[in-house]
Amino acid sequence: HNAAKVASKLAAQNVKVVVRFFARKPQPGLREKVMASDGNMIDGVREPTILIRNGLSIVSLYQYRNNLPEKFLKGLEDTGSAKAEVAADAKAALDQARLVGQPEGSAIYFGVDFNVNRAAVDPVLEYFRVIGQTVGSHYAIGVYGNGFVNRILREEKLVSYNWISASRSHEGTVDFYNSGQWHLFQNQVDRRWFGPPGKCSNGLDVDTNLQNPSVSSIGAWGAGEVDRSRNQKIFDQRRFAIRATPVESGGGGSCKPDSRVPRN
Repeated sequence: HNAAKVASKLAAQNVKVVVRFFARKPQPGLREKVMASDGNMIDGVREPTILIRNGLSIVSLYQYRNNLPEKFLKGLEDTGSAKAEVAADAKAALDQARLVGQPEGSAIYFGVDFNVNRAAVDPVLEYFRVIGQTVGSHYAIGVYGNGFVNRILREEKLVSYNWISASRSHEGTVDFYNSGQWHLFQNQVDRRWFGPPGKCSNGLDVDTNLQNPSVSSIGAWGAGEVDRSRNQKIFDQRRFAIRATPVESGGGGSCKPDSRVPRN
């Protein structure tokens, strides 16, 4: 949704950063998921400008059907090849970033929104090489995806920012999270804010993310980066539910429960 419509409400909730999208054209059912769209203007003012006026910063994420492996492998039907696909995405990202006034040097993340593994990674690597050669000469490059693709792109030095998607069971995600080398971690999806009581289907559709407290920048732009001490306080509020589970230990014909072994 166009976050400018609820910018003052987000600021009142002490939100500091919102993620908004670039895409080369609107996707079905996601008309407002393009912050550079003229349809996202309010009284002639673009969405990012309204967010910044309300004290909010922006993380830019490029997503145009980035959940489809064939996008990276052979391109979509309107481009017809992987080479034309990445060229179209790079042009759209640059044109739209300039249109909304995103300052050079801040980050544009690119989504790889499926479970990438070693067998499928080579086309993704080539996509990011081209993105680095084009968009990367103006903006820092980030990736949103599973742990595996984050690790590989980081090792190949093709990205400056790493964002782990919410799918915990995807390839390499747990290991990459535990490595501490990430900048953002998507911890909840499909939350509803600002809807009327008892109307779960209404309101602003929100996915939430944690910022790694060990990093000072996530490539945001607008009202500034979030103070690291704030991120640490948020991170410190994490709680893990642990229950004691009896464990049977055999020996000498006697079995006694041992409740000292916790399980997550």
